[in-house]
Amino acid sequence: MTTELLNLDEILASQASKEVTHNTALRQIEGRTIRVISRTTTAQPGSPSEGDTYILPTSATGTDWATNDGKIGQFYGGAWVFYTPIEGIRIWVNDEDVRVVYDSSAWVGPRNPILSKSVAHGSPISDVTLTVAESENDILEFTGALLANINIFVPGIEKQWTVFNNTSGAFTLTVKNNSSPVDAGIAVGQGTRAIIYNDANNVVRVTSDI
Repeated sequence: MTTELLNLDEILASQASKEVTHNTALRQIEGRTIRVISRTTTAQPGSPSEGDTYILPTSATGTDWATNDGKIGQFYGGAWVFYTPIEGIRIWVNDEDVRVVYDSSAWVGPRNPILSKSVAHGSPISDVTLTVAESENDILEFTGALLANINIFVPGIEKQWTVFNNTSGAFTLTVKNNSSPVDAGIAVGQGTRAIIYNDANNVVRVTSDI
């Protein structure tokens, strides 16, 4: 028999080698609920260490990873083992320092109402790439003095935002998908707000600037 939620094998009364079933269940619990290294790594690691665990993003690549988008992949016993998440599973993501939860269809991070981020140019002048955690805010406000046109790259997640271009300097701020090839993106005028949508491949405009 197995448990109802995680499908862990139960130990039978007369079973031989009970420690195998028990130890396997411990590994599975650890892999599903403690922490993952990343949820944005798309390429299967070439030399993983025992216990390395990832949430596989869309379009993961590699001999073992390629058909397991959205699952938890754990390396133990010299092989990759994959778990289908269930609604309510929570796990820590090391490279973002956030806890994410599976909502029955996708992994989502903490839902904050607004991200206010300075994109003021320094030296050298450069574009800005938002992290997945930053992009999960519903409102993105960009501040600071611009010295040139700037691109704001968002990760390939399906999300709608209200973008407030609160910068100064009379230069263009364009929100683009951080994909290959990079899309044209949507420019939001200084001092205005617009609702935009990312379908994970392209950023499109929902409303005009207001």
